[in-house]
Amino acid sequence: MKTDRARIIVFAGGAGVLAEMATAGRRTSEIVNDPGSQNIEVEEIRFIRGEPPESVASAATGLIRKASTDAIIVLREPAASAERRLASYVAKTPMRVAILLPEMAITGTVHVQSRQDPVRLVLDGPERFAVLTEAKVVPVRGSARVAPVVLVNRTRLVAAALVE
Repeated sequence: MKTDRARIIVFAGGAGVLAEMATAGRRTSEIVNDPGSQNIEVEEIRFIRGEPPESVASAATGLIRKASTDAIIVLREPAASAERRLASYVAKTPMRVAILLPEMAITGTVHVQSRQDPVRLVLDGPERFAVLTEAKVVPVRGSARVAPVVLVNRTRLVAAALVE
């Protein structure tokens, strides 16, 4: 296992891609929200479908189109350095939200600054992908998954609500 790699599952429609991606010291959310790139470069790819997941193809390298992605589960990523965490720290309040995409529902925690509406942040935030932590992903077909981080494509969202 390479230490500068994130392990992700990318969902698009009813199918998924299990892959590794180089992080080069960046968070996965920074990479997928980079406006300078329309694709995500991935390695050790398995195209999966169904429940239990069936591998339908595999490849050494490939590209994933960000615009076509519904959500990305971050299974594993390198920890941010202490210096980086301290330098980017902003006090935020955790709020639980539920969101609906065409092929799944997700509940998770969004971290908001004071007086920020968590639902509007999820729907209309400045970056393409909203970041949810402590998330549960429930696909239309298949089993629910719990994940430490899920990145949700805001352009694919159908609905969002604050939950208790």
